[in-house]
Amino acid sequence: MIEGHNQLKLIRYIWIDVLKGLAILAVLVDHHGLSFAKYCVYSVPVFFLILGFNSYNSISKNNDSSVLGRLISCTNFFVFYIISTTIYLIESGKFSFPELYKNIVFFSVSAPFYFCAIYLQLCLFSCITYKILIKIKQKNNLFFAKNWAAIYLILLVGFYFISLGMKKIVIFPDLHGGGKYLLGATYLFLMLAGMLISSKYKNLYEWKNLIFYMALGILCLSPFYINSIWANPPKFMTCIYAISIFLVVAFSPIIWGGLFSKIFSFIGKYSIHIFMYHILVMKYTSSFESKAISFLLAITIPILVGIVLDFIVLRKRLQFRI
Repeated sequence: MIEGHNQLKLIRYIWIDVLKGLAILAVLVDHHGLSFAKYCVYSVPVFFLILGFNSYNSISKNNDSSVLGRLISCTNFFVFYIISTTIYLIESGKFSFPELYKNIVFFSVSAPFYFCAIYLQLCLFSCITYKILIKIKQKNNLFFAKNWAAIYLILLVGFYFISLGMKKIVIFPDLHGGGKYLLGATYLFLMLAGMLISSKYKNLYEWKNLIFYMALGILCLSPFYINSIWANPPKFMTCIYAISIFLVVAFSPIIWGGLFSKIFSFIGKYSIHIFMYHILVMKYTSSFESKAISFLLAITIPILVGIVLDFIVLRKRLQFRI
């Protein structure tokens, strides 16, 4: 077992990929209409918690909270978004450069691409929320050190009501769910929650068992509230449910590194490709009698596409060891 900081660092990066894997599988369960889909409402909200967590880490590590820095961090995502939009248009026989431009600007090539509209907005906006957090720490250093939990709770409550207010600002009226609204409405709240967890992850990790069992308790009670929480953008209890999933994985007593976690983390590493291409795969597999085959193809084909694109765009070779 790896002790101390090295263990924390190892667990952090593996569990994030595991969480991405669980989230994208939940998306597929929902879109395939499987019987337990109602328990998968955490899918998209968890991705924005991860965005917040990773954004805080990235900005801190690079010491760059500029808009340009965040633009650079979004480059790969945007390139993959343009490629997938192009492929969808070619497949539909509607490709032209004016059509490509329209679909890129309005995120309209496929319904799930509302996610891309929110993701890019929040990725850029994360530099502002980061600066707000740093200002609070610097101006009230001693007070913050003693009362950070209460301050963070106040921030969360404030940002939740701000994010609700965003539902009054429609910027993409034709998009699905939270994609209509500026900063994705309550998806903004989830990103901030991810940033707050990231900023105090080491402190929270000291209380990992308590956090894990509290979050697990909320999940165990889900049969009593799960039927009423589905919404896009997410309702308050949807957010709580997603945060609980996030915390259970983040503070799990399991040491991520076995076969189970390697499989889920492998899927998680290609989650963006699965998200972008699974609808296209399902177009051709929806008539299959076996939903299991359709489900597996919706995972494997986008992963194969992702392996090729990662090598071409990122020059990243496939690495997976059992």
